[in-house]
Amino acid sequence: MLSERDVQRLVPAVETWFARAATPDQIVRTLIAGLPPETDPIRHPASFLEYRLTALLPPPLPTAPLRTVTTATPAAQRAPLVTCDGCERAIRTHDPRALCRDCRERQDRRREGRAVHSAA
Repeated sequence: MLSERDVQRLVPAVETWFARAATPDQIVRTLIAGLPPETDPIRHPASFLEYRLTALLPPPLPTAPLRTVTTATPAAQRAPLVTCDGCERAIRTHDPRALCRDCRERQDRRREGRAVHSAA
Protein backbone atom coordinates (compact mmCIF):
# COMPACT_ATOMS: atom_id res chain seq x y z
CA MET A 1 0.00 0.00 0.00
CA LEU A 2 1.21 3.52 -0.83
CA SER A 3 0.67 6.58 1.28
CA GLU A 4 -0.75 9.78 -0.16
CA ARG A 5 2.71 11.30 0.16
CA ASP A 6 4.22 8.43 -1.88
CA VAL A 7 1.57 8.84 -4.56
CA GLN A 8 2.24 12.58 -4.77
CA ARG A 9 5.95 11.81 -5.15
CA LEU A 10 5.26 9.39 -8.04
CA VAL A 11 2.78 11.60 -9.94
CA PRO A 12 5.43 13.62 -11.87
CA ALA A 13 7.10 10.43 -13.10
CA VAL A 14 3.78 9.02 -14.30
CA GLU A 15 2.95 12.32 -16.00
CA THR A 16 6.26 12.09 -17.85
CA TRP A 17 5.23 8.67 -19.13
CA PHE A 18 1.91 10.10 -20.35
CA ALA A 19 3.76 12.97 -22.02
CA ARG A 20 5.71 10.36 -23.93
CA ALA A 21 2.48 8.82 -25.25
CA ALA A 22 2.45 5.81 -22.91
CA THR A 23 -0.94 4.32 -22.14
CA PRO A 24 -2.07 3.43 -18.61
CA ASP A 25 -1.88 -0.25 -19.57
CA GLN A 26 1.73 0.11 -20.73
CA ILE A 27 2.68 1.81 -17.47
CA VAL A 28 1.02 -0.89 -15.37
CA ARG A 29 2.68 -3.69 -17.35
CA THR A 30 6.08 -2.03 -16.93
CA LEU A 31 5.59 -1.62 -13.18
CA ILE A 32 4.40 -5.19 -12.50
CA ALA A 33 6.59 -7.12 -14.94
CA GLY A 34 9.00 -9.47 -13.24
CA LEU A 35 7.96 -8.76 -9.69
CA PRO A 36 9.83 -10.73 -7.04
CA PRO A 37 8.00 -13.74 -5.56
CA GLU A 38 5.57 -13.16 -2.70
CA THR A 39 8.01 -14.89 -0.37
CA ASP A 40 10.44 -12.02 -0.98
CA PRO A 41 8.29 -8.90 -0.37
CA ILE A 42 9.21 -5.47 -1.67
CA ARG A 43 10.35 -3.52 1.38
CA HIS A 44 9.98 -0.02 -0.09
CA PRO A 45 7.22 -0.15 -2.73
CA ALA A 46 7.31 3.60 -3.48
CA SER A 47 11.06 3.51 -4.12
CA PHE A 48 10.64 0.36 -6.20
CA LEU A 49 8.00 2.06 -8.38
CA GLU A 50 9.99 5.27 -8.60
CA TYR A 51 13.02 3.33 -9.82
CA ARG A 52 11.01 1.53 -12.50
CA LEU A 53 9.29 4.73 -13.61
CA THR A 54 12.63 6.46 -14.12
CA ALA A 55 14.86 3.59 -15.27
CA LEU A 56 12.35 2.18 -17.79
CA LEU A 57 11.10 5.54 -19.11
CA PRO A 58 10.32 5.35 -22.84
CA PRO A 59 12.28 7.64 -25.15
CA PRO A 60 10.91 11.14 -25.71
CA LEU A 61 8.68 11.81 -28.68
CA PRO A 62 10.29 13.63 -31.61
CA THR A 63 10.10 17.40 -31.15
CA ALA A 64 9.45 18.06 -34.83
CA PRO A 65 7.00 16.10 -36.93
CA LEU A 66 8.57 13.32 -38.92
CA ARG A 67 9.50 14.42 -42.40
CA THR A 68 7.54 12.79 -45.14
CA VAL A 69 9.40 12.18 -48.32
CA THR A 70 7.69 14.06 -51.10
CA THR A 71 10.44 13.74 -53.65
CA ALA A 72 10.60 10.62 -55.73
CA THR A 73 13.05 7.95 -54.73
CA PRO A 74 16.08 7.39 -57.02
CA ALA A 75 14.44 4.30 -58.52
CA ALA A 76 11.32 6.29 -59.38
CA GLN A 77 13.40 9.14 -60.87
CA ARG A 78 15.13 6.79 -63.26
CA ALA A 79 13.93 6.96 -66.80
CA PRO A 80 11.99 3.98 -68.09
CA LEU A 81 13.52 1.39 -70.38
CA VAL A 82 12.70 1.89 -74.06
CA THR A 83 14.15 0.30 -77.16
CA CYS A 84 16.46 2.26 -79.43
CA ASP A 85 14.79 3.10 -82.76
CA GLY A 86 18.03 2.27 -84.58
CA CYS A 87 19.05 -1.12 -83.18
CA GLU A 88 16.34 -2.21 -80.70
CA ARG A 89 18.81 -2.04 -77.78
CA ALA A 90 17.19 -1.27 -74.41
CA ILE A 91 18.09 2.19 -73.09
CA ARG A 92 16.80 4.41 -70.27
CA THR A 93 15.24 7.61 -71.52
CA HIS A 94 12.08 9.67 -71.25
CA ASP A 95 12.04 10.15 -75.04
CA PRO A 96 10.27 7.16 -76.63
CA ARG A 97 11.97 7.84 -80.03
CA ALA A 98 15.51 8.16 -78.67
CA LEU A 99 18.58 6.44 -80.05
CA CYS A 100 21.27 4.65 -78.06
CA ARG A 101 24.77 6.15 -77.93
CA ASP A 102 26.12 3.95 -80.74
CA CYS A 103 23.23 4.81 -83.07
CA ARG A 104 23.52 8.54 -82.22
CA GLU A 105 27.26 8.44 -83.03
CA ARG A 106 26.56 6.63 -86.31
CA GLN A 107 23.88 9.16 -87.18
CA ASP A 108 26.26 12.06 -86.35
CA ARG A 109 29.00 10.54 -88.55
CA ARG A 110 26.55 10.18 -91.44
CA ARG A 111 25.48 13.81 -91.06
CA GLU A 112 29.11 14.93 -90.93
CA GLY A 113 29.83 12.82 -94.04
CA ARG A 114 26.91 14.40 -95.92
CA ALA A 115 28.01 17.86 -94.80
CA VAL A 116 31.54 17.18 -96.17
CA HIS A 117 30.16 15.86 -99.48
CA SER A 118 27.77 18.83 -99.80
CA ALA A 119 30.54 21.32 -99.16
CA ALA A 120 32.79 19.75 -101.83
